[in-house]
Amino acid sequence: MNGSEGIILDLRGEEDVIYARLIPNNITPVTSDNYIAFIPDQVLISQGGEAGFLVQGERRGEEFTATVNNFDLASLRISPVANFGIVGNLQGRVEQQTTVNLRDFSSRGNIRLREIGIGNIIANEISADFVLRDDMAQLQDASLRFGDSVYDLQGSFNFATQDIEGRLNVDGDVRDIFTTLQISDVETLASIVQQIQTQDVFASAYSIPSQSVGDGNDTIGNQVNLLGSIDRQIQEIARQIQEGGMPTNLDVMGAYQGEILIGGNLSNPVVNVDFEGRSWQWLPQPSYPDIVDGLGLIIQQSQPVIIPQVTLQAEFRDNNLEIQPFVCVGDK
Repeated sequence: MNGSEGIILDLRGEEDVIYARLIPNNITPVTSDNYIAFIPDQVLISQGGEAGFLVQGERRGEEFTATVNNFDLASLRISPVANFGIVGNLQGRVEQQTTVNLRDFSSRGNIRLREIGIGNIIANEISADFVLRDDMAQLQDASLRFGDSVYDLQGSFNFATQDIEGRLNVDGDVRDIFTTLQISDVETLASIVQQIQTQDVFASAYSIPSQSVGDGNDTIGNQVNLLGSIDRQIQEIARQIQEGGMPTNLDVMGAYQGEILIGGNLSNPVVNVDFEGRSWQWLPQPSYPDIVDGLGLIIQQSQPVIIPQVTLQAEFRDNNLEIQPFVCVGDK
Protein backbone atom coordinates (compact mmCIF):
# COMPACT_ATOMS: atom_id res chain seq x y z
CA MET A 1 0.00 0.00 0.00
CA ASN A 2 1.43 3.36 -1.07
CA GLY A 3 -0.66 6.50 -0.93
CA SER A 4 1.04 8.03 -3.98
CA GLU A 5 1.11 4.88 -6.12
CA GLY A 6 -2.01 3.00 -5.00
CA ILE A 7 -3.10 -0.20 -3.29
CA ILE A 8 -2.40 -3.76 -4.47
CA LEU A 9 -4.07 -6.90 -3.09
CA ASP A 10 -2.59 -10.17 -4.37
CA LEU A 11 -3.76 -13.50 -2.90
CA ARG A 12 -2.93 -16.74 -4.72
CA GLY A 13 -3.56 -20.40 -4.03
CA GLU A 14 -3.00 -23.53 -6.09
CA GLU A 15 -5.93 -22.63 -8.40
CA ASP A 16 -7.64 -19.58 -6.89
CA VAL A 17 -6.55 -15.99 -7.39
CA ILE A 18 -7.76 -12.68 -5.91
CA TYR A 19 -5.93 -9.70 -7.37
CA ALA A 20 -6.90 -6.02 -7.30
CA ARG A 21 -4.98 -2.85 -8.07
CA LEU A 22 -6.33 0.57 -7.08
CA ILE A 23 -4.68 3.81 -8.18
CA PRO A 24 -5.08 7.42 -7.00
CA ASN A 25 -8.04 9.15 -8.61
CA ASN A 26 -6.77 11.74 -11.08
CA ILE A 27 -9.95 11.65 -13.19
CA THR A 28 -12.66 13.09 -10.95
CA PRO A 29 -12.17 16.58 -9.47
CA VAL A 30 -11.75 16.56 -5.70
CA THR A 31 -14.66 19.01 -5.38
CA SER A 32 -17.03 16.66 -7.21
CA ASP A 33 -19.75 14.76 -5.30
CA ASN A 34 -18.55 11.63 -7.13
CA TYR A 35 -14.95 11.91 -5.94
CA ILE A 36 -13.30 8.91 -4.29
CA ALA A 37 -9.62 8.74 -3.37
CA PHE A 38 -8.79 5.54 -5.30
CA ILE A 39 -10.25 4.00 -8.47
CA PRO A 40 -9.90 0.43 -9.77
CA ASP A 41 -7.21 -0.15 -12.37
CA GLN A 42 -7.20 -3.94 -12.62
CA VAL A 43 -9.12 -6.82 -10.99
CA LEU A 44 -8.79 -10.58 -11.36
CA ILE A 45 -10.77 -13.16 -9.36
CA SER A 46 -10.48 -16.80 -10.40
CA GLN A 47 -11.79 -19.87 -8.61
CA GLY A 48 -11.56 -23.50 -9.62
CA GLY A 49 -9.11 -23.09 -12.49
CA GLU A 50 -10.38 -23.40 -16.07
CA ALA A 51 -13.63 -25.09 -14.98
CA GLY A 52 -14.44 -22.44 -12.36
CA PHE A 53 -15.69 -18.88 -12.59
CA LEU A 54 -13.65 -15.87 -13.64
CA VAL A 55 -13.99 -12.14 -12.93
CA GLN A 56 -11.77 -9.78 -14.91
CA GLY A 57 -11.67 -6.00 -14.79
CA GLU A 58 -9.46 -3.46 -16.53
CA ARG A 59 -9.36 0.32 -16.80
CA ARG A 60 -8.99 2.01 -20.14
CA GLY A 61 -8.83 5.76 -19.84
CA GLU A 62 -11.83 6.96 -17.89
CA GLU A 63 -13.75 3.68 -18.17
CA PHE A 64 -13.46 0.49 -16.16
CA THR A 65 -14.90 -2.70 -17.69
CA ALA A 66 -15.58 -5.84 -15.63
CA THR A 67 -16.70 -9.22 -16.95
CA VAL A 68 -18.04 -12.25 -15.09
CA ASN A 69 -17.89 -15.68 -16.72
CA ASN A 70 -19.36 -19.00 -15.61
CA PHE A 71 -20.41 -17.94 -12.13
CA ASP A 72 -22.54 -20.69 -10.53
CA LEU A 73 -25.37 -19.20 -8.47
CA ALA A 74 -25.76 -22.51 -6.62
CA SER A 75 -22.45 -21.78 -4.87
CA LEU A 76 -24.20 -18.96 -2.97
CA ARG A 77 -26.49 -21.53 -1.29
CA ILE A 78 -29.40 -19.15 -0.88
CA SER A 79 -33.12 -19.97 -0.93
CA PRO A 80 -34.82 -16.66 -1.81
CA VAL A 81 -38.40 -17.94 -1.44
CA ALA A 82 -37.96 -20.40 1.41
CA ASN A 83 -40.18 -18.19 3.62
CA PHE A 84 -43.06 -18.98 1.24
CA GLY A 85 -42.54 -22.72 1.64
CA ILE A 86 -40.92 -23.19 -1.78
CA VAL A 87 -37.84 -25.26 -1.09
CA GLY A 88 -34.81 -24.98 -3.32
CA ASN A 89 -31.64 -23.00 -3.79
CA LEU A 90 -31.13 -20.39 -6.46
CA GLN A 91 -29.26 -21.91 -9.39
CA GLY A 92 -27.98 -20.98 -12.82
CA ARG A 93 -24.90 -19.74 -14.64
CA VAL A 94 -24.12 -16.02 -14.90
CA GLU A 95 -22.28 -14.19 -17.65
CA GLN A 96 -22.09 -10.42 -17.26
CA GLN A 97 -20.22 -7.35 -18.50
CA THR A 98 -20.40 -3.84 -17.07
CA THR A 99 -18.56 -0.69 -18.12
CA VAL A 100 -18.41 2.17 -15.60
CA ASN A 101 -17.38 5.75 -16.37
CA LEU A 102 -15.04 6.65 -13.52
CA ARG A 103 -15.77 10.37 -13.87
CA ASP A 104 -19.55 10.40 -13.40
CA PHE A 105 -20.14 6.70 -12.56
CA SER A 106 -22.64 6.22 -15.37
CA SER A 107 -22.64 2.61 -16.53
CA ARG A 108 -23.80 0.29 -19.26
CA GLY A 109 -23.69 -3.45 -19.64
CA ASN A 110 -25.43 -6.74 -20.17
CA ILE A 111 -26.22 -9.84 -18.18
CA ARG A 112 -27.13 -13.37 -19.19
CA LEU A 113 -28.36 -16.10 -16.85
CA ARG A 114 -28.59 -19.62 -18.25
CA GLU A 115 -30.70 -22.43 -16.75
CA ILE A 116 -31.82 -20.04 -14.03
CA GLY A 117 -34.25 -21.33 -11.45
CA ILE A 118 -35.15 -22.32 -7.91
CA GLY A 119 -35.36 -25.98 -7.02
CA ASN A 120 -37.07 -27.79 -9.89
CA ILE A 121 -38.48 -24.64 -11.52
CA ILE A 122 -36.05 -23.81 -14.31
CA ALA A 123 -36.14 -21.21 -17.10
CA ASN A 124 -33.97 -21.54 -20.19
CA GLU A 125 -32.44 -18.09 -20.14
CA ILE A 126 -32.77 -14.53 -18.87
CA SER A 127 -30.81 -11.79 -20.63
CA ALA A 128 -30.82 -7.99 -20.55
CA ASP A 129 -28.90 -4.88 -21.59
CA PHE A 130 -28.95 -1.94 -19.18
CA VAL A 131 -27.83 1.69 -18.95
CA LEU A 132 -27.53 3.90 -15.82
CA ARG A 133 -27.02 7.58 -16.56
CA ASP A 134 -28.27 10.98 -15.30
CA ASP A 135 -30.70 9.57 -12.68
CA MET A 136 -32.15 7.23 -15.30
CA ALA A 137 -32.09 3.43 -15.34
CA GLN A 138 -32.95 1.86 -18.68
CA LEU A 139 -33.56 -1.80 -19.38
CA GLN A 140 -33.07 -2.68 -23.04
CA ASP A 141 -33.62 -5.91 -24.95
CA ALA A 142 -34.43 -7.90 -21.82
CA SER A 143 -35.91 -11.34 -22.40
CA LEU A 144 -37.05 -14.41 -20.48
CA ARG A 145 -37.16 -17.75 -22.29
CA PHE A 146 -38.68 -21.00 -21.07
CA GLY A 147 -39.72 -23.80 -23.38
CA ASP A 148 -40.82 -22.17 -26.64
CA SER A 149 -42.13 -19.05 -24.88
CA VAL A 150 -40.41 -15.66 -25.02
CA TYR A 151 -41.08 -12.60 -22.86
CA ASP A 152 -39.43 -9.37 -24.13
CA LEU A 153 -39.16 -6.34 -21.83
CA GLN A 154 -38.03 -2.76 -22.24
CA GLY A 155 -38.37 -0.09 -19.59
CA SER A 156 -36.96 2.89 -17.75
CA PHE A 157 -37.08 4.43 -14.28
CA ASN A 158 -36.27 8.00 -13.27
CA PHE A 159 -34.75 8.06 -9.77
CA ALA A 160 -35.41 11.79 -9.42
CA THR A 161 -39.09 11.88 -10.43
CA GLN A 162 -39.90 8.15 -9.85
CA ASP A 163 -41.52 8.03 -13.29
CA ILE A 164 -41.70 4.54 -14.78
CA GLU A 165 -42.21 3.37 -18.33
CA GLY A 166 -42.19 -0.18 -19.61
CA ARG A 167 -43.42 -2.54 -22.28
CA LEU A 168 -43.65 -6.32 -21.97
CA ASN A 169 -44.40 -8.41 -25.08
CA VAL A 170 -45.26 -12.08 -24.60
CA ASP A 171 -45.34 -14.83 -27.22
CA GLY A 172 -45.55 -18.45 -26.24
CA ASP A 173 -47.47 -21.64 -25.54
CA VAL A 174 -49.61 -21.89 -22.41
CA ARG A 175 -48.32 -25.42 -21.80
CA ASP A 176 -44.84 -24.00 -21.13
CA ILE A 177 -46.21 -22.15 -18.07
CA PHE A 178 -47.63 -25.28 -16.44
CA THR A 179 -44.60 -27.37 -17.43
CA THR A 180 -42.09 -24.87 -16.03
CA LEU A 181 -44.04 -24.48 -12.77
CA GLN A 182 -44.66 -28.26 -12.71
CA ILE A 183 -48.41 -27.84 -12.28
CA SER A 184 -50.49 -30.62 -13.84
CA ASP A 185 -53.83 -30.44 -12.05
CA VAL A 186 -56.02 -28.32 -9.79
CA GLU A 187 -54.89 -30.20 -6.67
CA THR A 188 -51.26 -29.33 -7.35
CA LEU A 189 -52.13 -25.67 -7.93
CA ALA A 190 -54.23 -25.54 -4.76
CA SER A 191 -51.48 -27.19 -2.70
CA ILE A 192 -48.94 -24.62 -3.92
CA VAL A 193 -51.27 -21.76 -2.99
CA GLN A 194 -51.89 -23.31 0.42
CA GLN A 195 -48.17 -23.91 0.85
CA ILE A 196 -47.43 -20.22 0.21
CA GLN A 197 -50.16 -19.14 2.64
CA THR A 198 -49.17 -21.51 5.45
CA GLN A 199 -45.41 -21.54 4.69
CA ASP A 200 -45.39 -25.31 4.87
CA VAL A 201 -42.82 -27.24 2.90
CA PHE A 202 -43.27 -30.16 0.52
CA ALA A 203 -42.34 -33.52 1.93
CA SER A 204 -39.23 -35.20 0.63
CA ALA A 205 -39.86 -38.12 -1.70
CA TYR A 206 -37.81 -40.28 0.66
CA SER A 207 -40.21 -39.55 3.52
CA ILE A 208 -43.26 -40.87 1.61
CA PRO A 209 -43.62 -44.63 2.12
CA SER A 210 -44.40 -46.87 -0.83
CA GLN A 211 -47.65 -48.80 -0.97
CA SER A 212 -47.30 -52.55 -0.69
CA VAL A 213 -48.79 -54.60 -3.53
CA GLY A 214 -48.10 -58.02 -2.11
CA ASP A 215 -45.27 -60.41 -1.36
CA GLY A 216 -43.25 -61.60 -4.35
CA ASN A 217 -42.50 -64.84 -2.51
CA ASP A 218 -46.18 -65.62 -1.85
CA THR A 219 -47.93 -68.61 -3.43
CA ILE A 220 -49.02 -68.45 -7.09
CA GLY A 221 -52.65 -68.70 -6.03
CA ASN A 222 -52.47 -65.73 -3.72
CA GLN A 223 -50.59 -63.67 -6.32
CA VAL A 224 -53.26 -64.47 -8.96
CA ASN A 225 -55.98 -63.39 -6.52
CA LEU A 226 -54.02 -60.18 -5.85
CA LEU A 227 -53.83 -59.50 -9.60
CA GLY A 228 -57.58 -59.88 -9.85
CA SER A 229 -58.06 -57.45 -6.96
CA ILE A 230 -55.79 -54.90 -8.66
CA ASP A 231 -57.76 -55.27 -11.92
CA ARG A 232 -60.99 -54.54 -10.08
CA GLN A 233 -59.46 -51.44 -8.47
CA ILE A 234 -58.34 -50.20 -11.90
CA GLN A 235 -61.82 -50.78 -13.33
CA GLU A 236 -63.47 -48.98 -10.41
CA ILE A 237 -61.22 -45.93 -10.82
CA ALA A 238 -61.90 -45.93 -14.59
CA ARG A 239 -65.66 -46.14 -13.96
CA GLN A 240 -65.54 -43.13 -11.65
CA ILE A 241 -63.64 -41.09 -14.24
CA GLN A 242 -66.06 -42.10 -17.01
CA GLU A 243 -69.04 -41.02 -14.90
CA GLY A 244 -67.62 -37.51 -14.99
CA GLY A 245 -67.23 -34.91 -12.32
CA MET A 246 -65.41 -31.70 -11.73
CA PRO A 247 -62.51 -31.45 -14.24
CA THR A 248 -59.18 -31.34 -12.42
CA ASN A 249 -56.58 -31.66 -15.15
CA LEU A 250 -54.62 -28.61 -16.30
CA ASP A 251 -53.29 -30.08 -19.54
CA VAL A 252 -53.75 -27.01 -21.76
CA MET A 253 -51.89 -26.26 -24.96
CA GLY A 254 -52.11 -23.42 -27.44
CA ALA A 255 -50.38 -20.23 -28.51
CA TYR A 256 -50.84 -16.84 -26.89
CA GLN A 257 -49.62 -13.30 -27.50
CA GLY A 258 -49.93 -10.23 -25.36
CA GLU A 259 -48.64 -6.85 -24.35
CA ILE A 260 -48.37 -5.12 -20.98
CA LEU A 261 -47.75 -1.35 -20.88
CA ILE A 262 -46.60 0.35 -17.67
CA GLY A 263 -46.56 4.11 -17.08
CA GLY A 264 -47.09 6.76 -14.44
CA ASN A 265 -44.88 6.69 -11.37
CA LEU A 266 -44.29 4.52 -8.33
CA SER A 267 -46.97 6.26 -6.26
CA ASN A 268 -49.59 6.16 -9.03
CA PRO A 269 -48.77 3.56 -11.68
CA VAL A 270 -50.83 2.90 -14.80
CA VAL A 271 -50.89 -0.62 -16.24
CA ASN A 272 -52.65 -1.80 -19.42
CA VAL A 273 -52.90 -5.47 -20.35
CA ASP A 274 -53.90 -6.86 -23.75
CA PHE A 275 -53.80 -10.67 -24.02
CA GLU A 276 -55.07 -13.09 -26.64
CA GLY A 277 -54.89 -16.86 -27.04
CA ARG A 278 -56.10 -18.84 -30.04
CA SER A 279 -56.75 -22.49 -30.89
CA TRP A 280 -56.31 -23.85 -27.38
CA GLN A 281 -56.98 -27.46 -26.43
CA TRP A 282 -57.77 -28.58 -22.90
CA LEU A 283 -57.80 -32.19 -21.69
CA PRO A 284 -60.12 -31.90 -18.64
CA GLN A 285 -59.21 -35.38 -17.43
CA PRO A 286 -55.83 -37.12 -17.69
CA SER A 287 -55.40 -40.38 -19.58
CA TYR A 288 -56.28 -43.31 -17.35
CA PRO A 289 -55.83 -47.11 -17.35
CA ASP A 290 -58.75 -49.49 -17.75
CA ILE A 291 -59.27 -53.23 -18.00
CA VAL A 292 -61.32 -54.22 -21.07
CA ASP A 293 -62.49 -57.76 -21.69
CA GLY A 294 -60.62 -59.29 -24.60
CA LEU A 295 -57.99 -56.54 -24.60
CA GLY A 296 -56.67 -56.44 -21.07
CA LEU A 297 -54.97 -53.30 -19.80
CA ILE A 298 -55.41 -50.25 -22.07
CA ILE A 299 -54.96 -46.50 -21.68
CA GLN A 300 -58.12 -44.47 -22.27
CA GLN A 301 -57.74 -40.98 -23.76
CA SER A 302 -60.14 -38.22 -22.72
CA GLN A 303 -61.66 -35.99 -25.40
CA PRO A 304 -60.12 -32.51 -25.63
CA VAL A 305 -62.16 -29.34 -25.17
CA ILE A 306 -61.51 -26.92 -28.02
CA ILE A 307 -61.11 -23.26 -27.01
CA PRO A 308 -60.91 -21.18 -30.21
CA GLN A 309 -60.22 -17.86 -28.49
CA VAL A 310 -59.31 -16.39 -25.11
CA THR A 311 -58.87 -12.64 -24.67
CA LEU A 312 -58.17 -10.44 -21.68
CA GLN A 313 -58.05 -6.68 -21.54
CA ALA A 314 -57.36 -4.93 -18.27
CA GLU A 315 -56.38 -1.52 -16.96
CA PHE A 316 -55.11 -0.43 -13.57
CA ARG A 317 -55.36 3.32 -13.03
CA ASP A 318 -55.89 5.49 -9.93
CA ASN A 319 -55.94 2.34 -7.75
CA ASN A 320 -58.87 0.93 -9.74
CA LEU A 321 -58.71 -2.30 -11.74
CA GLU A 322 -60.98 -2.90 -14.73
CA ILE A 323 -60.99 -6.33 -16.41
CA GLN A 324 -62.73 -7.40 -19.62
CA PRO A 325 -62.23 -11.16 -20.16
CA PHE A 326 -63.65 -13.19 -23.05
CA VAL A 327 -63.53 -16.94 -23.57
CA CYS A 328 -64.94 -18.86 -26.54
CA VAL A 329 -65.43 -22.61 -26.02
CA GLY A 330 -66.58 -24.59 -29.02
CA ASP A 331 -69.35 -22.53 -30.62
CA LYS A 332 -70.35 -20.91 -27.30
